[in-house]
Amino acid sequence: MIRRCTESECLAVFGAFLFALSGANAGTLGWYAVYGHVLATMFTLLAFLVLIPRAGDVGPPTLAATVGVAGCMLAASQCFGTGTAVALALPVLAVVVRPSCSARRAC
Repeated sequence: MIRRCTESECLAVFGAFLFALSGANAGTLGWYAVYGHVLATMFTLLAFLVLIPRAGDVGPPTLAATVGVAGCMLAASQCFGTGTAVALALPVLAVVVRPSCSARRAC
């Protein structure tokens, strides 16, 4: 996600390195089967990965991408309560991240 947002592989590697070294994540990752927030985060990041456009992609998302994002957010909302809040806020975020989502077609 960092690479897609910044178009920098170095920043993406650095972000992954910081995540791997963080001691705060050890308990969460060790008990992922018990805590739904890890799964909700995974599904949310997967939805963002599909939603954020690639370099040079200016059109609206395809139907398959839209269904994929909706499915990921449905899964996130069922994993943890915060996932429900993020799923409800996703349409606003989609318009901010990908303005072509709200563009109307001319007849």
